[in-house]
Amino acid sequence: MQYTLQSGDSLWKISRRYGVTLEQMIAANPQLSDINNINVGTVVNVPIKEPQPQQRPSSPPDADQVYASCRQNPYTRPCIHTANAGQTLEDISRIFYTPLSKLLYYNPSYGRQEPLQQGTRIIIPAGAGQYPDIIERPR
Repeated sequence: MQYTLQSGDSLWKISRRYGVTLEQMIAANPQLSDINNINVGTVVNVPIKEPQPQQRPSSPPDADQVYASCRQNPYTRPCIHTANAGQTLEDISRIFYTPLSKLLYYNPSYGRQEPLQQGTRIIIPAGAGQYPDIIERPR
């Protein structure tokens, strides 16, 4: 199936919507030279999961069902970090000892120094380096 990107879309969001993995989305779109830099109006391929016999297709899971909160489970990866107002991916990279490149890959809708809004949910991927002794540092 083909999908035309709308404002606010990312491959990750589309993969969640259609119940496929990000890796499947990337594999289905070899024409994209940079998955972090795709524009509104770009047509992408969406791999379709065939429903299993005698099962109803379910809606894709919400991120809350897939990932635990980093605050509630600080030593579990992957997890979801809820950003404070003004935090950037660079700040979050330092807090969670996670390479910035991994944060940019798993959160392609945000720039490295883009101030995030309060409550923005950021994926902290598995295999993201050492775990912090504290989750938040006072400014």
